[in-house]
Amino acid sequence: MATNLHRILQNFQWRIATTTPTAGGRPFRLVDPLADEIENTTGSLRKFYVAWSGSEEDLDLTDGYDRQAEHAISTVFHYPDATFENYGNLRDLVLQDRHDLIKTLRNNDNRLGYDADNTTDAIGLWHRVRADDELDTGDAVWILTINWNCTISEVE
Repeated sequence: MATNLHRILQNFQWRIATTTPTAGGRPFRLVDPLADEIENTTGSLRKFYVAWSGSEEDLDLTDGYDRQAEHAISTVFHYPDATFENYGNLRDLVLQDRHDLIKTLRNNDNRLGYDADNTTDAIGLWHRVRADDELDTGDAVWILTINWNCTISEVE
């Protein structure tokens, strides 16, 4: 049986993969950062993965049925600069994608479900709030990281 945290990571992946980028071009494509050459993204725009970064102490005493805790989750997107003619075009695309992703993931309706067959399941995601984000423009790949703080309820 999957934990709620596992389902919530799936929710992030599913919601991002089904987001239609306003800036056009290829859709977001989930990759396994351990199996794929994530840095070698030439010709493939908008690769992403979702990572659990840790959690803080439980918010309340365990009551025997469930516990709530704050979890840190990172969404990481790779953009190869070789596919763009200039800095301004890539910058604008990344900023538009950032807007689209935050808009999608902040939506309360998108806290339910974890894939196309399970769209309305309550998965224990009580709150999803953007913590911060950063853009690394080094080397040949730009990396946008959006970090989220999530209140998650795990059933015991």
